[in-house]
Amino acid sequence: MKSLFSRPSPIRPSLDPGDWPPRRPAFPVLRPPVAAAADPHPPRWFKETGARLERELVAKYGEAQRARLQRGLRQVGEFWRADDGDAATFEAFVRENFAGAPATLDAMLGALSGSWKSWTAT
Repeated sequence: MKSLFSRPSPIRPSLDPGDWPPRRPAFPVLRPPVAAAADPHPPRWFKETGARLERELVAKYGEAQRARLQRGLRQVGEFWRADDGDAATFEAFVRENFAGAPATLDAMLGALSGSWKSWTAT
């Protein structure tokens, strides 16, 4: 009687049929670090600080950036930990890292696109 694994799998042609099941995964399993899990309870100062930053940065970069800014503030607030710093540290981080100017955003996306292309090139 022939084994089910006597011929190469059309799904995984690179695996040796005699080596089934594989001793290790055919591709790396990427898992986020445990510490990077979102906190359902942002710091107490977050709501007030986030609103102040939103007003300030919308005034600086324009109303067209409001949706991106709100999304970014929410995402950063979900991952911000007490040991990352206080409200002043959070404000400095957001002011320094928000790409509100079109030229800055284009440069950042161009750099990420180049990295992505080199990473995915075969």
